[in-house]
Amino acid sequence: MTQLPSGFLRRGITLIDSPGVLSGEKQRVDRGYDFPAVTQHLAERADRILLLFDCSKLDISDEFKDVVRSLDMQHDKVRCLLNKADLVEPDELFRVYGALLWSLGKVVDSPEVPRVFVTSMREGPYRSSADPSNFGLFDRERAALLHELHDLPRDGLVRRINETAKRWRAVRTHATLCSALASQFGVIGFREKRQAQLLEELEQTYFSLAKQHQLNAADFPNPHRFRRLVASLGTKMWHWQPISDEELSAVDREVCERVRALLDVASAQGLGGDVPAEGEGRGGADGAGRDEHLAAASGLGSGRSTSA
Repeated sequence: MTQLPSGFLRRGITLIDSPGVLSGEKQRVDRGYDFPAVTQHLAERADRILLLFDCSKLDISDEFKDVVRSLDMQHDKVRCLLNKADLVEPDELFRVYGALLWSLGKVVDSPEVPRVFVTSMREGPYRSSADPSNFGLFDRERAALLHELHDLPRDGLVRRINETAKRWRAVRTHATLCSALASQFGVIGFREKRQAQLLEELEQTYFSLAKQHQLNAADFPNPHRFRRLVASLGTKMWHWQPISDEELSAVDREVCERVRALLDVASAQGLGGDVPAEGEGRGGADGAGRDEHLAAASGLGSGRSTSA
């Protein structure tokens, strides 16, 4: 670990520089460990994932594709940096940027590709022979990236609060599902057959419960994984203890109160703060809607999403 006397890092930010992704013949080299699995482990614990691309060496290798796929469910954290943009002419930069978006669209399992910052992170001035018409763009993009990193402690706190709220919604939905399934058993002699029938009709049960209890369909467990776990664990669903709506509502109110209190703390701690000296302007609308994040947990107890 390297420690630097940086006011930027003193905000509680830790940068992890992972090994570079192999390409070409180097992909045949055995790393000695599962690189995508390690990347996934780090990604799940990070507040921001920054994928670096070199304008002069834009290559999305097979290993890189595996890494991106390992970031499943983490795409909201991903940002891309198209670095060394001052090394290419404006027309070529346009083509490189388009090629990057096209390549990302093929490997990122998301309706939208991640935000791409186009700049050069060199310490000194931009390349003297480069077209100065893009320098303003590079400055704004660099400032936008630095401001986004500057806001990470506060935004990370809000994200973790929302993850807690999201986790509770999933638990509440799971409890509602298990209670509904457990209540469907009658005569003792036919319980195994009835369980098989209920598992086969799981998708219809999801739809019915979502409509009856105003639950978010995305909060239900994956039906195929649910069936596999029940079978592999030898679970007897008729042994599950049903939970009443009154019990769930009581816990719902308690969680809602605690999450809102945490959001108040995040609001008090995060709305102030100095802007890092590296940037003169936000260079975009990344800071817009900050207060909306602080009201995100108001969807608790309903089917609305609370993720920021």
